Amino acid sequence: MARASSTETAIPVEDILARESEWRVRVAIASVLAGLLTLGGGIAAGLIYQDFPRVLLLDALRDAAGLDIGRPGLRTLQIQFYDDHMVELLVLSVALAFGALLMGATLAYLAQATAARRAEFPRSVIYAVVAGPVLMAVSELMLQVVVAVRASDFVSGGDLSTQAAHDALRSDFLVVSQILRQVGLLAIGFAFVLVALNAMRAGLLTRFMGTLGIIVGVLFVIPLGGQLPVVQSFWLIAMGLLIGGYWPGGGLPPAWQTGRAEPWPTQQELREQRERAAAGQKADRVDAPEAPKDAPPPAPGTPVRPPHPSSKKKRKRR
Repeated sequence: MARASSTETAIPVEDILARESEWRVRVAIASVLAGLLTLGGGIAAGLIYQDFPRVLLLDALRDAAGLDIGRPGLRTLQIQFYDDHMVELLVLSVALAFGALLMGATLAYLAQATAARRAEFPRSVIYAVVAGPVLMAVSELMLQVVVAVRASDFVSGGDLSTQAAHDALRSDFLVVSQILRQVGLLAIGFAFVLVALNAMRAGLLTRFMGTLGIIVGVLFVIPLGGQLPVVQSFWLIAMGLLIGGYWPGGGLPPAWQTGRAEPWPTQQELREQRERAAAGQKADRVDAPEAPKDAPPPAPGTPVRPPHPSSKKKRKRR
């Protein structure tokens, strides 16, 4: 006897649809907000760090060797920059952390819906879905708070030398926050790839959104195309529209409405459907009787003779 899937034995379809309907609007809003915060945070970071101190390579080498370059060292200027922009950077870190948590809520909602429809979905992904955004949020706040405290202590102290500046940013908390951030990025990238792939196979995401979600997961691990998270933000905003039923061309995919997996047809199946439709249209044209051609109208003034019945015999000649 075939083994029943978890979707058939654990939760009735009615309960799945009721639970998803209860949270749909809130998750849709959270996803749009996550996209806006992610994009806005990237733009704000670019504006803040456009004045970040940078030096020529030769000055950097001389500064690293402990030689005098005629002004404070690079690290000293950078720490003073952190202290001068402490409030902006703290607000930015709070916004990015909140956006990461909202993104996690969207991903968790999609993962739970996928797990309810697809028995092949690995349940271990749920841990990455939860841990990734939380670690990103915690590490973002920890990193910025530690940098702000250390920068304030350095600027308020009397020693502004290069060596003191390098010592100011040596902290175990900074190392731990950077490690947590990298682990969080790996976890959320792994979660994005598997959730988007399985949600697409279950019919919860269109092929476009599923493929784009996989790309987003890769970009978390390998950030390509600059620091501005355009692709990630677009996916989150589009996901909010899809969950909310505002996706162009049909609203929610069928799997959201039936509570079961509704796989999208493959390219071969689509090709077979087109071939069957074309063959049916050709057969209809062959079987249809040919319409009689209309006789040309008689010329004006020509008497119209009624047609003789075909059953009437010709008169014999006398």
